Amino acid sequence: MSTDYFKLYSNLNDLQKIILESTTKWVNKYVRPNIQNSFISGEPINLKSELAELGAFGSIFPEKYGGLNLDFISYGLMMKELEKGDSSVRVMSSIQTSLVMYSIYSFGSEEQKKNIYRISPLVKLLDVLRCLNQVTGLIFLIC
Repeated sequence: MSTDYFKLYSNLNDLQKIILESTTKWVNKYVRPNIQNSFISGEPINLKSELAELGAFGSIFPEKYGGLNLDFISYGLMMKELEKGDSSVRVMSSIQTSLVMYSIYSFGSEEQKKNIYRISPLVKLLDVLRCLNQVTGLIFLIC
């Protein structure tokens, strides 16, 4: 970070700095080189596997349920960096984590929590977004 007027980044711990740097590198590798062509052509970028490898789905949940047990500052930093690449990338990650997986984590049985990644398949969410695209004309670039 070249400008940090409020000294926010100087207060990050080592893990938070790693999350910030690795997400920035990921965005620079997978999103920025491809997003403009995807927008122009209307062809979505397939980033499901790459987002999963980054840990962008369910990273705030305990490791025993398949998460990374990240604190909310680390999660926020990851979302901020994904948003800098393209808002649809951040939306995909945050919706899967906050609306789908968090509901299972908060209200599901122990068995459901242990299978949180199998119960909430991203593929079904992507199918819903594709249907919305057909009805509304909105383009979701990472479907």
